[in-house]
Amino acid sequence: MTTEVDPDYIGMMRETMEGWYSKPRKGWHVTDIALCPRQRVFKQIDPLPITDKELNMYSSGKGIHEAVQHLFMSNPGMFEKEKYVEYGDIVGSIDIFDKKRNSPLEFKTLRSSKIDKPKSFQEEQLRYYMAMQNSHTGYMIYQCLMNFGNDAWRQFKVTMTEEQRRDQLEKLAREIKALAYAMENKDPSLARGVYSDEGLSWMCEDCPYTKECMQMRKAGAAA
Repeated sequence: MTTEVDPDYIGMMRETMEGWYSKPRKGWHVTDIALCPRQRVFKQIDPLPITDKELNMYSSGKGIHEAVQHLFMSNPGMFEKEKYVEYGDIVGSIDIFDKKRNSPLEFKTLRSSKIDKPKSFQEEQLRYYMAMQNSHTGYMIYQCLMNFGNDAWRQFKVTMTEEQRRDQLEKLAREIKALAYAMENKDPSLARGVYSDEGLSWMCEDCPYTKECMQMRKAGAAA
């Protein structure tokens, strides 16, 4: 008598995620530079298996995202979800777009009980979308998952002048050009890292490429 082995359903989910993320994308996306461009290059040339932590982050974030979008899409005359925007060969998708006000809305979840101001790197992503859509006003909306009271949600207004939107587009083009150059040369050291960025340096603590990145930084300092 043989013992039946239980299927690894969790492993199946990981494999599906890996299949999705391994597919090449055409052009460039704003999210390619929203976090750590250097890590983005590492993942392209040396992809690693999806971890349970990444699966957890994806599934919980995706579920909340879709729930929030579903609420707004009860009014399709006013709102559009995953609004497509482009600038040259750079594309992006806005979580929710207020068509009447020409305002992008970006949603983020936090594993904390409060937030006093938008995260700088997340606001930067919103500003890229605002510039691409030529919007003078956008909103960051946060859900604090560890807040079980009546103030778990926070909304922050972001405004940009025409000159600021123009500068933001120029910055976007520079960032993508630098990333593309690093990708073409298969050299992560040519891409910007976030180890000295106070708002993003937390990524280094859990980055699987930290050792290689550290060696590149030491080599650059010694040169």
